[in-house]
Amino acid sequence: MFTICSCRNTNLKGELNYINLNDEIIVNVSCEDLKKNYSTNKIQLTDNEEEDLIRLFKSLKTTGKNWNIDARLFGFIYDNERKINFCMGNNIILINEKFYFVDDNLRKYIVKLTTNR
Repeated sequence: MFTICSCRNTNLKGELNYINLNDEIIVNVSCEDLKKNYSTNKIQLTDNEEEDLIRLFKSLKTTGKNWNIDARLFGFIYDNERKINFCMGNNIILINEKFYFVDDNLRKYIVKLTTNR
């Protein structure tokens, strides 16, 4: 007798790295600069938080072109075992190399995540 099991690696956890969203930074910060040159706070996301972000990301509207992002946070989440990278400013988010407009629901959720820790 054989048992077939489809196993999901539950050790995969997303994370969110951010600078204080209320900080006034004089210059625009690119995603790469934020990752390399700024001290960020790190949040380890729960499964529920990852699911919420996946749902919110799916509702976003594409920008139709490339935009400069004044980055304030970056991170990654997992949709099953598929890694989703993102970098976000106040109005634009880059998700796996595609640009989207940040809507009020995502903005409010990010504020909630970053202020409740």
